[in-house]
Amino acid sequence: MMKVKISLLLIFTFLLAGCSEQTVEPELISGGTETTVAKETEDAGFYFVYNGITLTPGDDWVSVKESLGEEQSYHEEESCEFDGFDRTYDYSDIVIYTKDPEDTEVLSVIDVASEDLSSPEGIKIGMNADDIREILGEPDDEYFGAYVYNKGSTQLLLYLDNNVLTTFSYQYNG
Repeated sequence: MMKVKISLLLIFTFLLAGCSEQTVEPELISGGTETTVAKETEDAGFYFVYNGITLTPGDDWVSVKESLGEEQSYHEEESCEFDGFDRTYDYSDIVIYTKDPEDTEVLSVIDVASEDLSSPEGIKIGMNADDIREILGEPDDEYFGAYVYNKGSTQLLLYLDNNVLTTFSYQYNG
């Protein structure tokens, strides 16, 4: 069932991100066994700490990739947005999407889909919509069951099914 939800989320991600003029591009990190902490700063926006490594949407991917180790799978395709490539790195606990529009591969999307992962505010998979709003306040926007919170050049997207959080993502909008 979780694989179906993740597959649907990926489809939703590509619909919003791919070749559209839409500015909302979901990010997904699939979780594992460790608790991963997401934090935000006024200057940089939202970021995610995974196994002690800070992942900030918009950062240079090459500087972070080596710290994460070998990915389980990798996919690359020509981008329909710019002259370059869109890449997907699937780790045991996370999925990271990158783009290289100016010959620099940047971290574009981080997707989280594990009940073991949480944000520093206490947002966890399985929470209900009322609890999320109590912690984060009203979302800046809502799209197809996703709450969107904006911070700097990043977004935190929370995906709900029947008012229950199923996944969350961090995304770069620069």
